Amino acid sequence: MRAVENSGQFYSGGQLLENWNQIEAELNKYWQRLLEGLSYYKPPSPSSAERVKANKDVASPLKELGLRVSKFLGLDEEQSVQLLQCYLQEDYRGTRDSLKTVLQDERQSQALTLKIADYYYEERTCILRCVLHLLTYFQDERHPYRAEYADCVDKLEKELVLKYRQQFEELYRTEAPTWETHGSLMCPVTWPITQTPLSRSNFFHVQLLVLPESLSQTRYLSYHICTAIGHQIFITPVIEFGRTERQVSRWFVQCLREQSMLLEIMFLYYAYFEMAPSDLLVLTRMFKEQGFGSRQTNRHLVDETTAPSVDRIGYFSALILVEGMDIESLHKYALDDRRELHQFAQDGLICQDMDRVMLTLGDIPHHAPVLLAWALLRHTLNPEEPSSVVRKIGGTAIQLNVFQYLTRLLRALASGGNDCTTSTACMCVYGLLSFALTSLELHTLGNQQGDSCRQNYQLHIPGPQQKTLKNDKVLRGQPGVQSEFQDSQGYTEKPCLEKNQKSDVIDTACEVLADPSLPELFWGTEPTSGLGIILDSVCGMFPHLLSPLLQLLRALVSGKSTAKKVYSFLDKMSFYNELHKHKPHDVLSHEDGTLWRRQTPKLLYPLGGQTNLRIPQGTVGQVVLDDRAYLVRWEYSYSSWTLFTCEIEMLLHVVSTADVIQHCQRVKPIIDLVHKVISTDLSIADCLLPITSRIYMLLQRLTTVISPPVNVIASCVNCLTVLAARNPAKVWTDVRHTGFLPFVAHPVSNMTQMISAEGMNAGGYGSLLMNSEQPQGEYGVTTAFLRLVTTLVKGQLGSTQSQGLAPCVMFVLKEMLPSYHKWRYNSHGVRELIGCLILELIHAILNLCQETELHSSHTPSLPSLCICSLAYTEAGQTVISIMGLGVDTIDTVMAAQPRSDGPEGQGQGQLLIKTVKLAFSVTNNVIRLKPPSNVVSPLEQALTQHGAHGNNLIAVLAKYIYHRHDPALPRLAIQLLKRLATVAPMSVYACLGSDAAAIRDAFLTRLQSKIEDMRIKVMILEFLTVAVETQPGLIELFLNLEVKDGSNGSKEFSLGM
Repeated sequence: MRAVENSGQFYSGGQLLENWNQIEAELNKYWQRLLEGLSYYKPPSPSSAERVKANKDVASPLKELGLRVSKFLGLDEEQSVQLLQCYLQEDYRGTRDSLKTVLQDERQSQALTLKIADYYYEERTCILRCVLHLLTYFQDERHPYRAEYADCVDKLEKELVLKYRQQFEELYRTEAPTWETHGSLMCPVTWPITQTPLSRSNFFHVQLLVLPESLSQTRYLSYHICTAIGHQIFITPVIEFGRTERQVSRWFVQCLREQSMLLEIMFLYYAYFEMAPSDLLVLTRMFKEQGFGSRQTNRHLVDETTAPSVDRIGYFSALILVEGMDIESLHKYALDDRRELHQFAQDGLICQDMDRVMLTLGDIPHHAPVLLAWALLRHTLNPEEPSSVVRKIGGTAIQLNVFQYLTRLLRALASGGNDCTTSTACMCVYGLLSFALTSLELHTLGNQQGDSCRQNYQLHIPGPQQKTLKNDKVLRGQPGVQSEFQDSQGYTEKPCLEKNQKSDVIDTACEVLADPSLPELFWGTEPTSGLGIILDSVCGMFPHLLSPLLQLLRALVSGKSTAKKVYSFLDKMSFYNELHKHKPHDVLSHEDGTLWRRQTPKLLYPLGGQTNLRIPQGTVGQVVLDDRAYLVRWEYSYSSWTLFTCEIEMLLHVVSTADVIQHCQRVKPIIDLVHKVISTDLSIADCLLPITSRIYMLLQRLTTVISPPVNVIASCVNCLTVLAARNPAKVWTDVRHTGFLPFVAHPVSNMTQMISAEGMNAGGYGSLLMNSEQPQGEYGVTTAFLRLVTTLVKGQLGSTQSQGLAPCVMFVLKEMLPSYHKWRYNSHGVRELIGCLILELIHAILNLCQETELHSSHTPSLPSLCICSLAYTEAGQTVISIMGLGVDTIDTVMAAQPRSDGPEGQGQGQLLIKTVKLAFSVTNNVIRLKPPSNVVSPLEQALTQHGAHGNNLIAVLAKYIYHRHDPALPRLAIQLLKRLATVAPMSVYACLGSDAAAIRDAFLTRLQSKIEDMRIKVMILEFLTVAVETQPGLIELFLNLEVKDGSNGSKEFSLGM
């Protein structure tokens, strides 16, 4: 069984094996197990138990524990013994001698059983992770083992989905474990206490009752009241173990995780292989039966912590059905007028059965995309047939807010980073969205909440004789006739193209375009089909409404070529749209009121400064008449980038007035788009100089208003960070004059003054942090500030300029690092991100430091400032606390993630691992670069102090050897141990305490492993090389030296086993 975990390491990227023959051999050996999936694990059976009892190669205590494990996990007895043996070999954090003690003690053996359960859950997950990896890369020409993966997938292809579908059904039907089915570990143990009279005033202090020692670690749950007489209450307290709830909850979390991963595998499979119509019907009925995850057999166990996992099951259920309808092929066949080639066009009975099932859906959001996709499919295949059923199905999808749902789906899948699953989901939704926009009228797809729009939740699918949006010239940005707004009943649909109606579709499109390959595909399509319809539609309100177009264009920037296309698109606009509540006096109107002509020129931005726009006299504009206003589209060519410059100038003029909020709402999308464009292609920054040069003044003025718009300020700082990567000296010079960064009023000449922050001013950023961000719990400016300072540091400014950055670094070390974990936070994960960014800044400073330069300068340098602060102030204690999180905490966070990504993932677990790795590296550099001194710094003292029972940082560092997710983490921990063993006057062996032998075994196991990361092996050997000279006790431990009395009375040493 452990081989599955090992093969999982082959695939997960932890170690890239050079010998492809070894990969091929492993795949050939284990492909059958991958095909079996979770069904590899069998339920207990009497015959298996008898074989275990008759096996003389297994010690009796291990047999007994294996049988208890079998009962607890509901696992075959022989497999349970194998699982136990693998666990003891690979993950057990003890020695053979300690194992004997554990097996003899009931409580310790129960704790061991629970750890084996965690190990078992990870083993099950690993099988699914391996299959996911194969499906991810078996068609990737860039992957070194693509051919081997493809051969393995060929073997799995025929039966994989059928087997995994059966396993999924078994999982969601499985009932939660109980003490009857899984033994005493699932039984709520009670301890009755004699009835005790208590006064009513003392009743609420009942928890203070002294419990027997055996229950002292038990979580208090409830007391049962027996009688109440007079002023006294006679109760019989019953203390229940919390173990039952914890273990059932742990089982349920694993159950949901496995369901999600099985569906994820099925989704990827059907992205590559066609789904038969009969399979679609079977899957639709199955998902309907179990409520797309919401009707779990154990749904009573769902709470706020497991609800996201249930949603994830629903997301994959919906994606599988949409993918199975093969909307992309349907779209191609429809364009070529070859609909009969689609597989569903040849199976009318299945379509009728699907219609009946679809008509029963519509009570939960997960149904929405399935209903929309089926409505499109049925209408496309049979456009001449009566469409009442199709209209009802499609209308239900719109009523369920299908595009809001798709946006949530894509955001949830992308929360851990862009992997193959997220990319495939984007492609699936892209096909659905493109076909929907091409086939349907856009005004029926957005939310219908505007008062000026009809409240009609029936999907409007144009008939054969009706014009669709793709033929609507008015919405295409070209001259046309107003009558094309009319629907089949003659109702004149007003141009409800504002954000209330399009925002849902635009949000979905932006999430879809997050996949890097899709913007290129978008720019290669016709503007009258697919997502091009959205672009033309939002252009119809630009620049009256800036945000929709800029939001979409920001999503369309994914590489240098797309950045240039976005720049060119905005640089050559041919229409200017504005809204008038009343007809201006300086225009001439056509007889029917649909055309206006300007009699005088119009200055568009009276306060726009030298850079301005002017609509010439005689310009013609097309008018769409609303009962409340006139929407005018002037035939006027201009550059949107010039318009954006004018918008920023307007904001600079009104920054101290009540209009600042309204103008900030228009300027923020501009700054965000500029940031996306220049961060993708920095060469375009030269063309955007009129905008970027005004950001400094904008930053200065916005930080001084009474209620500063922190989101706009954060966007400005993000832009400066990108510019600083190209020209750090210029950015530093200009941003320093804004007063945004911390500064000192007078030059500081010695380290003591610098550490004390004497004369330091927190600047505009410091005021924002204390007065706005900390009270609100949002830290967009802080993350942008840390990235800006780090970029300036990496730019290797001159010595004078680096001195100017010292107040910024000192502010981080003194005001942020020691206390950031105590701040208020509204969003999960921001605290960890800020800690990571702070350590990245310090890491950059120390890595750019040259030891020869460190002590030669007469004034405090940035590296010496970091070294001194970390070594002698509480900033260093924060770094110690980060390193002291320990391997168990990290493993717990990783296990709680819905995804099982490797080191390349972007979940909370990966962020935590990255932060701890930076803490290791920073501490190692501080010790390496710290000037020699007879005085032991607080940092060194905390690193080397001894604690009882191995409770010290040295033991915590050594235990990172048990970490398996990211090989760099144990490697950096060992590197720090090597540094401490070299410079610190302490015994590593003594610090390890009773865990020393177990840790030694873990080190040796990783040294002996054939698939271990070679860099870990090298670091272990380097550590032991240093220990030969400085840690004799540790070397004796590793060599397992045995002392014997020699014949002449001397001591002799021999190597142990």
